Amino acid sequence: MAVTLAGTGERLAARLRPGNARSSEDAAELLDERSPRLKEHFDDGLVVADSGFDRSDLRQACQRAGACFAFVG
Repeated sequence: MAVTLAGTGERLAARLRPGNARSSEDAAELLDERSPRLKEHFDDGLVVADSGFDRSDLRQACQRAGACFAFVG
């Protein structure tokens, strides 16, 4: 899983998972880990991911981080 900065493509985080893990596995935890640092530099956040990431734990992590989210199919 890769977390990148929109517009620049700069990598903010990356996490390797086993091949049998869901694409969205640990996404909420990764957002919880990274959001405090991102808030130091940015006022707004937007999490964009495919529909496989539309999970309650990730939506809740977005809300905790004060980020908007868009999960698209």
